[in-house]
Order: sequence, then structure tokens, then C-alpha cells
Amino acid sequence: MGTKVILAPAGAGKTSWAIQHSKELAYNLIDSPRVVVPTRLQRQEFQRRLAQAGGAIGVKVRTFGEISKEILTLAGVYPTRISETTQGRLILEIVDQNELVYFAGIKTTPGFIQVAIDFIRELKAGGIKPVQFAAAVKGIKGGPRLVELALIYSSYQKELQKRNWTDSVGETWMAAEELESNPGLCSSWNSLIIDGFDDFSPIQLRIVQSFSKQIPELMITLTGEDDGSIRPLVHKRFNRTLRLLSDNLSFDTILLNGDGQKFDDQYPVSRLERILFRMEEEVIPGDGLIRMIAVPDREAEVRAALRWIKSLILKKGIKPGQAALLMRNLEPYRAIIPRIAIEYRIPLQIQGGFALSENPVVAGLLGLLKVMQPGKSNLNWRGVVEAWRSPYFEWEIKGVSDGHQFSFDNQLEDADKLGWISRWGSVIQGYQQWEEAFTLLKKGGQIDEEYYKETPSLLNEIVSDSNVDSLWIVAMNC
Repeated sequence: MGTKVILAPAGAGKTSWAIQHSKELAYNLIDSPRVVVPTRLQRQEFQRRLAQAGGAIGVKVRTFGEISKEILTLAGVYPTRISETTQGRLILEIVDQNELVYFAGIKTTPGFIQVAIDFIRELKAGGIKPVQFAAAVKGIKGGPRLVELALIYSSYQKELQKRNWTDSVGETWMAAEELESNPGLCSSWNSLIIDGFDDFSPIQLRIVQSFSKQIPELMITLTGEDDGSIRPLVHKRFNRTLRLLSDNLSFDTILLNGDGQKFDDQYPVSRLERILFRMEEEVIPGDGLIRMIAVPDREAEVRAALRWIKSLILKKGIKPGQAALLMRNLEPYRAIIPRIAIEYRIPLQIQGGFALSENPVVAGLLGLLKVMQPGKSNLNWRGVVEAWRSPYFEWEIKGVSDGHQFSFDNQLEDADKLGWISRWGSVIQGYQQWEEAFTLLKKGGQIDEEYYKETPSLLNEIVSDSNVDSLWIVAMNC
């Protein structure tokens, strides 16, 4: 009983241990153990592995946000948690109401609103109140940038309190305060496992402290060596977290080194991890299981990796879900991987999902908005033609009785015609240039083949039978 920290190397069975232990605790329905993991993705994975291990009734897998909501429910506190979209609208309202000088030029831009949300989230995760931040800014004689950020943070928090709202980090903060003010709030919980964390924010650490005082059995898994040795260059973050836990609560350390839990040293990768950043020299034979490839760019990296995965699927019969593509930072590769995976016909799941802007419908809408916005790109010929070729828009005017019957095939033909008109009329951008091109085309009648040699028949067809008039009506009114 009491608080225990379970130490083991990465991939050495900490989560497997947590799954097995939660099953044992839930046996005979005597207890309903809770497991806290960092993200919803890890929660889904834990639940999947629990089901594969035979399942258990009563095991509750939560993120910190979800366990915080459960704590507030126990305390009888029911704030309205707002989404990030509502946060952005609230901050936009605040910056409109306050006289900002330093941020005056950008205060209503989406980029600044997102930066303000991230800044407030970081301060709240650190347990820094608006009055504390304002005092710190005053103490260091911070410039107008910090002064205005302090004003935004203070106004934001006041609005939340006035409306009985909270954000995701604020909900965790409220849960920490409820636990500290009510020492018996979670006394009905018999056990709790915290798995998969490499760090704790100050607010999360306060909750862990309260758990250690209120819950009879609290277990925290953490990466470390199963012989108790220290690897400062590899486990820097884990060692810092272990020191934080040591400074704030009392616990027993358990080295997880049971059968089947250690790395199997027959694999080169396992031996490589074991000696990583150590001073001793040791040559590890690759045995054909580790390969290094030199490629010129990121796309070539992805192609080489996915070709290898494809060959494993075809030749060795492994399932796509058994292969993983890892990288230091996903963002530079995010747009490349899906495209090449489709080319190689490999099913793909990206951790964190796809960017919304990569959805074809959203991308088409954003492209259309960009074409329509005032400035250099307004109604540029390429953007207009691409919008007309998009299958997500129907450029049709109801009630136009000029014989221009709508169909998507007609729309594609119209897009081609617009492309040729823009080239013939030297349209670069802007309503005025489009209007001039159409006006000249209507006045010119048949097109001189010597004047425009490439496709005179197409332009002659556009001019005839009032097609140019109907195309102009539809184009300029849609």
C-alpha cells in the first residue's frame, strides 16, 4: 500500500504491468481501479491492450482532464468548460475592449489570438495567477509587450470567472484546489495508476500530491534503468521528474525486472539503446536488422522507408498495423507522408490526425477565399480556374434562362474556356481585367487564326451562340 514509483527502461513492460495490475485490482469486482494516461490516444491504446489481455470490468482509463472533471463532480462543482474556439472569440472580444498599443496592428489576427491562447495555457499550467504574472512583469520592469499580455491574461480570467466558465487547464487547476481544500474527497478510491508520463506540470504535480495523501494505493510508472543506475544523458527529463516526485511526496521505488520484462539483447536495437550515450566503446553487429540509407531530401527519406515497409508487407506478410514510421519532428513530413502512402497503397494512421487544411473540401474553400480577398491575389486567373475545376463547388445561377444548363462536365468545359480566355486576354488578376477580356471577346466576333494560333477553334466556339454572354453571367455572379 502507499505510493510506489515503478521504474523500467523504455519499452520494457511498464504499461503491460499496469494493465495486468489493473486487471488484478478489478478481479471479483472488489475495486474499480483508475488509470491516468497523458493523452486520449494513449487512453485508446491502453483500452485496446486491456481488451486484448482479456479485459476487465470496472477499470476506468482517464486523461488528466477527464480525471479532473470527475474530481469536480465529486466536489459538486460544475463549471462550463469552453472549447479553444470559444477561447479565441473571448480573447478577440477582450482585445477589442482594451486599448492595446504594442499589439494594436495585429491584435485581431488569427495568429495573435492563437499565440495568446498558448501563452495563457502555459501560464495556467505552471500555476501562475494573473496577479502574480502582473507583479512579476512590474518587478522586472517589463516592456509594453509583457504589460499588454498581462492585461489580456487578467481580463480573460475575470471573464471566465464572471461567466462560470473554465478552459481545459483551468479545470485541472480547479480540481487541484478542490483536492487540497477537501482531504477526504477521493477517499472512496482504493487505487490509481499513473502511466506513460515523462513530466508533470506544476498543477498536475499538485494533484499527484493530493492523490498520494488520499488514495491507499497510488502507482506511478516512470522510465529508468531496471538496475537502479543513472543515465544522465539519456534520461534527463525522467530523472528531473523523479527528483520532483522525491521533493514533493514520499514513495517506494520498485525496479521492474521480472521475467519477460527486460529488453531481449539478441536484437541489435536493444543493445544499441542499452549503450546509447555511454562512454564505453562497443561494436554492435547489425546482423542485417539495422540499415542506414543516405538520401538527398525528406521526400526520398519517406519513399525509402515506405518502400521497405511495403516490401515487408508483401514478402514477409506483416500487417500494416505492425509497422511504424518514426521521426524526430512530424511537421516537416506531415504533407509528404500521406501522398506517398497513397501512391504505395499503404493504409496510414498519423498520430494526432491530419491537419484540417489538408482536407480537400477545406483546402478548396480556403483557396476560394484566398482568390476573393482584396489584394494582389484577388481573382487571379489560376485561382479562378482551379475553383471552377473543384468538384466541391457548383457554379450555377438559379433562374438564368439563357440555355446554360448546369452539369459538372459543363463546369469543367467552362473552366477550360476561362483558362483560354485569361490567356488570350492577358488576364493576370482583378475583376477589371476579366471584364476587359470578356468585352474584347464579345466585340471581336470570330478570332483571327493568325492573331491567336494555338486554339482558334475553341475561342470561336466560345464566342458563338452567345456562349460568352452566358459564361460571363455565370462567372461574375457566382
